[in-house]
Amino acid sequence: MTESTLSLSKFDAAERQLLLAIRLFFAEEDPVSIHTLAESAGQVLHDVGKDLGVVSLVRDYELILPEKKRDWLAAIFKARNFFKHADKDPNGILEFRPSTNDFSLIDAVGMYSSLKQRFAPETIVFLMWFAVRYPELVVEESDLGQIVKKFATNGITPDAEKKENFLKMIGEIRSGEISVPNVAL
Repeated sequence: MTESTLSLSKFDAAERQLLLAIRLFFAEEDPVSIHTLAESAGQVLHDVGKDLGVVSLVRDYELILPEKKRDWLAAIFKARNFFKHADKDPNGILEFRPSTNDFSLIDAVGMYSSLKQRFAPETIVFLMWFAVRYPELVVEESDLGQIVKKFATNGITPDAEKKENFLKMIGEIRSGEISVPNVAL
């Protein structure tokens, strides 16, 4: 039997990592694996997008208060580095907060969407989940804010705690049961 090979660009690899991380997130699988995939995808997307003007919420954007940004970056990268390396602290212990995955994923989704100029079912559904989970962080006048507002006006407010419903939605978009504009399958 001959082994097949994959010919992948850096973007292709990051896309695969990100979309899987989102599906694992909604399936409520291992948060360490989700974080590792999301951060790996985010770093590659940041590197690929740097010369194209793509902005990272975590690395580049002034979303975080200036006096908290250093702490924020240290916290995000501490977990990422802890999960990848053991050369300096082979017996180290990390107190990991799985909720940091919410922000690692939104950062990677933003960069992915800027580079691709389209959404994947996973990314549009994650954006929707994020807006429902963190409405206080979403600019009301933004496209995302307007979509959430439209859902709310129609009496539809997905429960952010029921992640399995968002996973189901990804499957429905992928199968064509739900049609969403500007989504690439």
